[in-house]
Amino acid sequence: MNTKKKVLSSIACGFACVLSVTAWQFPLPEKFPSGVRVPTLDETYPNFVARDGDTSRLEHVFAKGLRGEPIVVAVIGGSITSGARASRRELQWGAVLADWFRHAFPKSEVTYVNAGIGATGSNYATHRVENDVCSKKPDVVGVEFAVNDAADKSTTEFNEGLVRHLLKCPTHPFVFQLGMMSKGCVNRMAYHMPVSKHYDIPHFSYRNAFFPLISAGKLAHTDLAKDELHPDDIGHPYVGALVGRYMDVKLAAFLAANRKPAAIPPLPAKPLVGTTFDTGRVWTVDKLKILENAGFTPGVHPRNNWWKRHGGALRAAKPGDKLVIEVDAPTCAMLFYRIQGPSGMARVSVDGKHVCVCDSWFDQTWGGFTPYKLLWRDKPGRHVVAIEVLEKTNPKSTGHEFEIDAILTAGD
Repeated sequence: MNTKKKVLSSIACGFACVLSVTAWQFPLPEKFPSGVRVPTLDETYPNFVARDGDTSRLEHVFAKGLRGEPIVVAVIGGSITSGARASRRELQWGAVLADWFRHAFPKSEVTYVNAGIGATGSNYATHRVENDVCSKKPDVVGVEFAVNDAADKSTTEFNEGLVRHLLKCPTHPFVFQLGMMSKGCVNRMAYHMPVSKHYDIPHFSYRNAFFPLISAGKLAHTDLAKDELHPDDIGHPYVGALVGRYMDVKLAAFLAANRKPAAIPPLPAKPLVGTTFDTGRVWTVDKLKILENAGFTPGVHPRNNWWKRHGGALRAAKPGDKLVIEVDAPTCAMLFYRIQGPSGMARVSVDGKHVCVCDSWFDQTWGGFTPYKLLWRDKPGRHVVAIEVLEKTNPKSTGHEFEIDAILTAGD
């Protein structure tokens, strides 16, 4: 078969795949359990694409698929991405997106990587993205932190570090951002959009897709998410189907162009905010350089499932318990565990100077989480960090337990 015939054959196969995907990606019910009609993708998709972007990286993924080569689809985000309230893994929005690639390119082995961790944001993700995503050699990466990130300018800097790191992965993955929504139909998309614009990547908005229908009274947020936060077995696959619609459009355009994938442009010469968080590492407690330990012992709170798979944690239970470690890095943060229970406070000092007091008491009952505490930034060299449990506790707490889950560094 000559080259021209091979190209035409690939295009014909590609269009056939697209048609099969279009038939596949609409297994959505006609009505929500409430009886309200489920809107079609035609109704929601135009608002879903908040901004388009450069698709040269995506074209290279399509080319891999047309050649029958393996494809890795990864997602990183909070509890929504991790699959909260989706009854089965295959209903997660990321899993549905991975299925799109399986149907579009049946000769390719498609691997799905879910790097979602509940109650975490872009700040922590900048440190763990190398191990949790880039090391998996992704071809496509979806970023979802518009619910969990803070409403301040630090979010833009952390988000930029995360996106830059992903774009610099050796596999040159296609990266997009996804803005979900919490109660009141709000999110932090305004702090992420400047990053998407600066790096010319697509930005999708679940909030924009559904808010016009919710505000018009055509459906309720609770139809999509019973707790008005985590999509359920209709909301989750609907998100994946919307991203799949975008893929449909781009694949059809690429096949119609009948050309090689476009060259991938370089990153902008200057960052939007800075490069402090371009790189990052997670130091589990078993890897820390401990200089002094008085009272901290290995262990993880029974409800802290995240760190059982990452080397455990170090826990203290009484005032005066102290841990001193050495960290050699320009930028450093700490993760500790907060939960409603006998939770205490700890004073943190760096190089003998007071930095902060961390309160591990949490006033909510849904569980616990690991807040991100930045200790210093852009100060290269070795630093000594001391963490000491205080006599003082939250008035509602019944004890002094304090758990250190990890040390995070950047720039080293």
